[in-house]
Amino acid sequence: MALCPRVTTYPPLGKATVLPNASEVQITVIIEWERDRQYPFELELLYAEAATAGHPTSWKKQPVPSSGSPSIVLDPDGTYNTASFTGSFLLNELSPATSEDGSTHIVFTVQYRRDKFDAWKYVKAAQGIETGEFIVPVISSQDPSISESLSLENSWEACELDIAGGTQVWQLTSSEKIAKSQQDDTVLEEIVLGRINRQLRFMAITRIEPFWIGCEHDREHFYISNDGLLLSFLSTTGKCVTLLALNEADDVYTVFRSSSDGSIIVAGRNDGLAELPLQVLVAISPDKQASISAVLSQARQKVSKRPKFQAFIETAHAQSLSKPEISFFDNMGYCTWNGLGQDLTRARLLDGLKTLAAQGVKFNTLLIDDNWQSLGKTGLDFSEPGFRGWSRFEANEEGFPGGLGSVITEIKKRYPWIQYVGVWHALLGYWGGLSHDTEFTSNYKTRMVRAKLRLNTPGDVLIIDPDDIHRFYDDFYSFLRSSGVDFVKTDVQHMLGQLVDPKDRSEVPTAFQSAWTSAYLKHFEGRAISCMSEIPQILGHSFLQDKTPKILLRNSDDFFPEIPGSHPFHLFVNAHNALLTQHLNCIPDWDMFQTSHAYSSYHGAARAISGGPVLITDEPGSHDVALIDEMAALSPAGRRIAIRPGVATTVDMWDSFAAGQMLRIGASTASGAGILGLFNIADGVREALIPVHDLFAGAEAPGAILVRSYKTGQIFAPQTPLEKLVKVKCATRGWDVLTGYPLTKVGSRNVAILGLTNKISGAAAVTQLEVTDNVISLSVKALGRLSWYLEGDQSAPGKIIVDGKHELNIDTVSAEPAGNSGTLYAVDLEELWRTRDLWRDGLATIEVRIIL
Repeated sequence: MALCPRVTTYPPLGKATVLPNASEVQITVIIEWERDRQYPFELELLYAEAATAGHPTSWKKQPVPSSGSPSIVLDPDGTYNTASFTGSFLLNELSPATSEDGSTHIVFTVQYRRDKFDAWKYVKAAQGIETGEFIVPVISSQDPSISESLSLENSWEACELDIAGGTQVWQLTSSEKIAKSQQDDTVLEEIVLGRINRQLRFMAITRIEPFWIGCEHDREHFYISNDGLLLSFLSTTGKCVTLLALNEADDVYTVFRSSSDGSIIVAGRNDGLAELPLQVLVAISPDKQASISAVLSQARQKVSKRPKFQAFIETAHAQSLSKPEISFFDNMGYCTWNGLGQDLTRARLLDGLKTLAAQGVKFNTLLIDDNWQSLGKTGLDFSEPGFRGWSRFEANEEGFPGGLGSVITEIKKRYPWIQYVGVWHALLGYWGGLSHDTEFTSNYKTRMVRAKLRLNTPGDVLIIDPDDIHRFYDDFYSFLRSSGVDFVKTDVQHMLGQLVDPKDRSEVPTAFQSAWTSAYLKHFEGRAISCMSEIPQILGHSFLQDKTPKILLRNSDDFFPEIPGSHPFHLFVNAHNALLTQHLNCIPDWDMFQTSHAYSSYHGAARAISGGPVLITDEPGSHDVALIDEMAALSPAGRRIAIRPGVATTVDMWDSFAAGQMLRIGASTASGAGILGLFNIADGVREALIPVHDLFAGAEAPGAILVRSYKTGQIFAPQTPLEKLVKVKCATRGWDVLTGYPLTKVGSRNVAILGLTNKISGAAAVTQLEVTDNVISLSVKALGRLSWYLEGDQSAPGKIIVDGKHELNIDTVSAEPAGNSGTLYAVDLEELWRTRDLWRDGLATIEVRIIL
């Protein structure tokens, strides 16, 4: 800790916080210092109306009285003293004047001194902490016009589409039409849209590379360095304005850009036959998540009317023979990419699996990544892997003698716990498409297209012609299925957006998406991973619908074990990209990672709560088995599964990565618990005061809540969400997961079901929960330390019955004091399953009844 005391506030400094329906504002401050000295600290709030604020030293001042400490997650690595201050200030005292719409916008900071003889220390000067802002919006009974939030140029017309729950949606259409493109893919026509009124912050989902999306942030001036897909703005009125670049016509590509004066530009390209306008969807809401949800919902309706989309759905339904096996997404898996390297062979694969099994690392899903395919020349530089082409269905003879089916048969024979084996391939064949003069050119109609390959290098790429692509994919996946393949990871899909010729751009993307979707539904029952596919031509087409089953979508750029600075950014980008991808027809996949690594638990905790799969790529012999056990659990059928909550997203979408604020990632569970992951993305210690209601971001918080820290096991109960704060500290690479559980009355006492407390996302193991009279009935999908909290002394429960017939001895139930006045009970379901040999194939969940 630095010599200066550390100051943590709520509302937080360095951020903009919206406080809805507030007539008074409560400011809480914790001052923490390491030295064993007793100081009678004094604290003052400095504040001003944002419109007239100068330097904080000229702002108004209010003393903040000392108070009892909020709940504090203990820091096991250090000793420190704390002083707590809480003050409630009437809004009309802080800001007698309001803006034209009636909202209040205050900037604030604090200053402190150790005692009355010490000089006041302004917190930014002492610690570099920026000022904070809070907005108190006014809820109006009238529906405002779009002009109150967005100043449109005259070349745009607005049509209101929907209003529900305080969220309004418009479609904006340009009066200027754009003709059929005769240019390559980089030439877009630009039309200035307008500017956001009273802009305070913005977050943009942009195309940071041709194949990945990411996020950009700033404050009052709108500027993005990459083409944008989705823009969200926070205004000083407290409202969120979200814009989605989408055209309801086929073959129109639309993105956002920015001008030097901060205006929003819509840029587009028309690959269709007729002249068409550019279009944008806009949603305005006091709820930032609701505004994003609204534009995606309207976009889905628009896309469903496109002729090419309707043909896509009709074909997909005709080829789909069965529904997907949803449990596939829960399986813990292993990928060969980083762990076994890119020089993959049958011998290396089998040797690696042997070492993994000997180390006790067992998984249900195996992905054989790149370098199994047979490759040939393409007319480009064969020494560059990105320019090679695919030459036949069967695996390469040098690395896989005996073929693909032989090695898969051997794998499943040796390791019966591996339920699914999948293979990687590129959508067009390989990185450079198809090799010339092969069985493909003999058996299928092909087409030479001009496309931009790796590093945007233009080249001639041989592909299957759209007229024959359905037959090709049906044959290819028939071969894979006959070889024992159970799923596919289809990569390099961004090539559909790298085509240069307008005719190819119009004909190729939708045909390939239709053929691929139909084939994986028919042959693999929906078991597929879509990768490098975060491009508008795919996100706004095959993923912007809910007519086919969901599949896994790689949600961000790769995990790079050798680049230390990439790890915090990887989590940050995934959490922001999920703001968009959570509304698509997919389950976001945060990519594989290694468990024996400086950032292993950091990545592992994020994967556990992400709502997506847990996929590792360990080098054989380098494992953290304890971390694997924390991320995953055995199912009642004996399979190792990820305990997936709902899709997780960032809670603080206005915070930039450069600001270094604690990254907060929120998810929900089927049983009503709320999960909030906390990750330090900066060097050095970071602290945060967490409002209990933030654990239930996106949903209404229960009236009484129990909060548990995963890292320390501390329990805080009962908590009232509108009043209570929890303080968390994380060192470099540090993290914690707070879980909030609804407290339910049983007689005169509160009870909460915590799920599996030895698992990071253990609350998500509870799939159903019912409390009636003195009986708690629940279903769990995984085994571990099942825990529940009961207010009062450590009296033993009456009975615990598992799976309808197995009554547990009371002496197998542990009990320990928890919270202010309660008891935490626990029973080890995994130990029960082992000692009684209760494993049963096909058993997805078990029932537990706790009779008090």
